[in-house]
Amino acid sequence: EQHGHAERHAADGCQRRLADAFEVTLSELLPEQPTARVGVRPASEALQLWDGPRGGACRLLISHGPIELWSWTLKPGEVYESKPHRPGSVELLSVTAGILDLDVGHETISLSAGDSAWFDAATAHAYRNPRRSTTRFIMVFSSPDDPARPAAQR
Repeated sequence: EQHGHAERHAADGCQRRLADAFEVTLSELLPEQPTARVGVRPASEALQLWDGPRGGACRLLISHGPIELWSWTLKPGEVYESKPHRPGSVELLSVTAGILDLDVGHETISLSAGDSAWFDAATAHAYRNPRRSTTRFIMVFSSPDDPARPAAQR
C-alpha cells in the first residue's frame, strides 16, 4: 500500500510539472469529466502535489474547467514559491489556521486565521509560514479560458 501511494504521488508531481511546462492549468491536463450538474471527488482521490520539507502539503481537492480548489498546510518555516501563471489568472485564499505571509511581487501581506485575500496570479508569488505553529489555508485558482482549446475540452 505504501509503495502504491509513493508511485501515485510521484505521478501527481509529474502532472504538475507537465502543466507548468506547457503553461496550462492542471485542470486542462487532466481528463475532462462528462458534462454534469454536480461533480464530487472523494477525499481519498485528492491529488497531493507538493510535500514541504517539514511535513507541509498542498492538495488539489477538486477542479472544474479553469477553476481549481486547493488545500494547503505549511509547517513552521516552510515556504512555497510559485512562478507567475498565465495573464488573467487569479488566486483567492482564506486562512483557516495560523498566520500566512503572502508575497506578491515585492509586497508582503500577513493574513491571520479568518482573513481572506485575492491577487493577480500572473505575478510571482509565495506562501510563507515564518511562525512556530502550523498554517492552513484554502485556495481557489482561476485561469482564463484558453480560446485555442476546443469547446468540448473547456
